Amino acid sequence: QVEIWDLERKLTSGQLPNKAEEVLLSTQLASRLNLKIGEGVTFIGSTMHGAFTTFNFIVVGTFSLNMGVLDKEMMLVDISGARQALDMGNASSEILGYTHSLYYEDEEAVELRQKFNIAESDSSDLFSPIMLALRDSNQMGNMVDMNNAIMGIILGIFMAIVIVVLWNMGLMNGLRRYGEIGMRLAIGESKGQVYRSMILEAIIIGFIGTVMGTAIGLGLTYYMQEVGLDYSKGLENLTSTKIVFSNVLYA
Repeated sequence: QVEIWDLERKLTSGQLPNKAEEVLLSTQLASRLNLKIGEGVTFIGSTMHGAFTTFNFIVVGTFSLNMGVLDKEMMLVDISGARQALDMGNASSEILGYTHSLYYEDEEAVELRQKFNIAESDSSDLFSPIMLALRDSNQMGNMVDMNNAIMGIILGIFMAIVIVVLWNMGLMNGLRRYGEIGMRLAIGESKGQVYRSMILEAIIIGFIGTVMGTAIGLGLTYYMQEVGLDYSKGLENLTSTKIVFSNVLYA
């Protein structure tokens, strides 16, 4: 998790936890609780068995992940400290699984979830493993469906526009240059010369357009990759979401 979230760079003060009883607090949470490094904070919750529990941690640092609502209420502890506080010795509440595919295949994930739960899940066992697909998580089902619908709509609109534009461009170009072609044939140029010159012209224009488009696209992509688009102000109004995502949109 330290590498995934790059916590060393996200620290605003202090250091990473080295002991089970040490904890990191988000900058906003520490400010709201008026806590400083070295002071104690008490966790109140329930164990994996459902029992009430409290556990004292020592604040050793603060961080900012730029993850919207989560930055207002997040605390990070070492796995050993979490197991002590929640009575989860040698246990895990969640195991994340990934496929080798670059894109999320919703139908395959749902099918795998159904097969696993039929074979492994037992509703009478409190600690029986249960597999969840991405769409089963909070609000993710709607997001997956919406994403698929939006992608289909965008692709359809884009294809329609491209077809109309190219078709219209071809017709307009043919009508506009109809007289030019006739004049060139009238002054003695052969059809082969006319065709070759027009093909060469199209290749040159296409090459120049490709180079310019690639340069502009690479510049925008590099900016979005390194700097990104900060929309943290828009996320401040989201108070009910439990989805972890960054305030900054990267390419």
